[in-house]
Amino acid sequence: MKKMIALIAAMLPAAASAQEMSGMLTLGYSSTDIPGLSDDLSGATLDFAGSANFANGFSLSGGVGLSNHDTDGLPGQLQMSTYDLEASYAFGNHWSLGAYAEKSAMELTIINEDISMRSFGLTMGYKTDRVAVELYAGKSETDPEMPAGLDLKDAGLRMSFAVSDRTNMTLRAGLSRLSGAGIPDVDLTAIGLSATHMLNDRWMVFGGLDMASLDVMGDSLDATSVGLGAGYRFDISGRPVLLTMELARTSLSVDGLFDEDLDTIRVGLSLPLGAAGTKAPLNSLASSVAEGRHSTLTSTLLGVF
Repeated sequence: MKKMIALIAAMLPAAASAQEMSGMLTLGYSSTDIPGLSDDLSGATLDFAGSANFANGFSLSGGVGLSNHDTDGLPGQLQMSTYDLEASYAFGNHWSLGAYAEKSAMELTIINEDISMRSFGLTMGYKTDRVAVELYAGKSETDPEMPAGLDLKDAGLRMSFAVSDRTNMTLRAGLSRLSGAGIPDVDLTAIGLSATHMLNDRWMVFGGLDMASLDVMGDSLDATSVGLGAGYRFDISGRPVLLTMELARTSLSVDGLFDEDLDTIRVGLSLPLGAAGTKAPLNSLASSVAEGRHSTLTSTLLGVF
């Protein structure tokens, strides 16, 4: 929570002088039915994402995601957190260059030990009134550290389309590759598609599809997530508020030897900030595709939980 407040506070001076700014704050709750457990994995989530564009071509964006899940069938709590910050400069001919830094962490409180990953890299973008494309490449580091000689590299692209004033679509493809130290490469690939549509000034629908595959020495672990949701906009003291619900399913399989489905229900209360447009709530699968992190591993976990 302190890091979230610090990131928002750091962006406020820049946002004050921004030519255009947008963002969203989502408070959510999710419940996931996991086979083999007598109780659901459930908990609260808090997400923030914001961006500021300046007249000089410089732009700044950042996001924070916090979650705390527990179940009576397991000891302790599962806590996850993600932080990201990206800066870019637009050259005036639709092209831009930028850089990003991210951190994600997962902790099981009963052992009081967390696993974290830091990712950083460069981006190249192309943007018009209707289309936005971003290519990126970078690397990730873990804590505890990986054995000497191992490297974890990330690459991918994200394409967003404003189909109309009421409809947006995003296509994402990513690759994270663990290589070095004389071992065969381990690849995590993911392809995602998301869409949001405003039925009218009050009602919206959104959906997402994310297909991830972990390839280890010829064997693969596949995770396919599908989510569909709807939202209703209303006003509180003149401010727009978005109330949403999403039904999602993640199918896990290991080369036909293991097949299980995880069913999730997510509800959210979102506060759009500035020109938020037709964005889906930040706790949805659609958002994890459209607004996900550059690390394929982090984005895949966000889509599941």
